[in-house]
Amino acid sequence: NRNNNQMESGNEYDVSATGMTDPLTLPWVHKPTGEFTQYTFENKGVTHIYVQGDDNNTYQYQEYVSYGESGQNDAWMDVHGSLNNAAQGQLGDFNESDIEISGSENVITTSQLGDSNIAGIVLSGSDNCVAGIEQTGDFNDANILQSGVNNIAITVQQPLP
Repeated sequence: NRNNNQMESGNEYDVSATGMTDPLTLPWVHKPTGEFTQYTFENKGVTHIYVQGDDNNTYQYQEYVSYGESGQNDAWMDVHGSLNNAAQGQLGDFNESDIEISGSENVITTSQLGDSNIAGIVLSGSDNCVAGIEQTGDFNDANILQSGVNNIAITVQQPLP
């Protein structure tokens, strides 16, 4: 009920609690205008969202950068709970991102800009937690596992200057 529907729920999408850039604002080239919860512009990729609960905001965007490879990004999101804000964005090739939530009132993001990155976030029995992974560059791998209430975990990986 009322998932991704601001007009009915009044639950606005907001991932600012992570202190990181919103993954839905990556420099998309092909993304059309309008409102939608999943966007994929690539070949051979997977975009999956499963939601069981109320008043959740869930978004996944992915797009390729290298035309020859055409993406092959995989994004998975499973949400069991209510009032969660979760988003993942992948811009590049051969990226994998997985978000699994069991709990309510959590804020979760993964953002990957580059190639061959892996991000995984699992919130198990968690309420009012914040978790975020932001990766730029290639061949990064990060995982966050949270269990409990009122926790925060942020991972940022980027190339050295």
